[in-house]
Amino acid sequence: MNGKKALVLGTLVVGLLAPLAALGQVVTPDPTKPVQVLKLKGDFAKKLDGAVMPSGKGWKAVTDKEKQLQIMVPSGWKVDPTAEGDTILRLVPPGDEKKPKAVLEVNFTAPRDADLLEVDEELALSLADDLTETARQAQAQFTPLDSGYMLARGMKFALAGGTMVFVKQNTELKKKTFRREVLLFIAEDRVVNLIFTTLEEDWKTYADDVARIFASYQTLAQKKTDDTID
Repeated sequence: MNGKKALVLGTLVVGLLAPLAALGQVVTPDPTKPVQVLKLKGDFAKKLDGAVMPSGKGWKAVTDKEKQLQIMVPSGWKVDPTAEGDTILRLVPPGDEKKPKAVLEVNFTAPRDADLLEVDEELALSLADDLTETARQAQAQFTPLDSGYMLARGMKFALAGGTMVFVKQNTELKKKTFRREVLLFIAEDRVVNLIFTTLEEDWKTYADDVARIFASYQTLAQKKTDDTID
């Protein structure tokens, strides 16, 4: 593993257990254009391929103005005010908010000097396997099921997902299997992880919504470059 990738993957450890400069021409991406997932593997990656940013009745925008990002979530989901540290947004579906059946976290870190400036195909295709090793170091077992290189409105993402079992002693978590899906975005000013977690037995309840949430990520200011993907 090269040094740059190692630094990027280091930002995901917390996620597994946890303004742009006005340069160039600012563009407004087409929200109706479906995302593409290249080199995809897994049922959720197939579901995400072709997903469109949701809008209208039943959906609402959740924005972090300081970090200049926005996602769309089902209108019944609530923002958990306990988010802290690198987790800038934490959202839960309707139900018992103290013991939610699912959690969506948006983690934000600033890139370091040696970090990659964007997700590339190599990183996207190796992320699921690399997360397996990261989970092992964190005393968890991660079995990859989904992976792919996602392109959406000029942005590039890495997708990795699968099941996770915690193997720490003296904890109830080790008796349960969780589903975790991670979407990684990198730009010159940000490393963003969208991390969705639920019990594996409840995953089918949320899979369609999670695909549309992942398809909705926006940086609220973008600069147009020559290699922007149409």
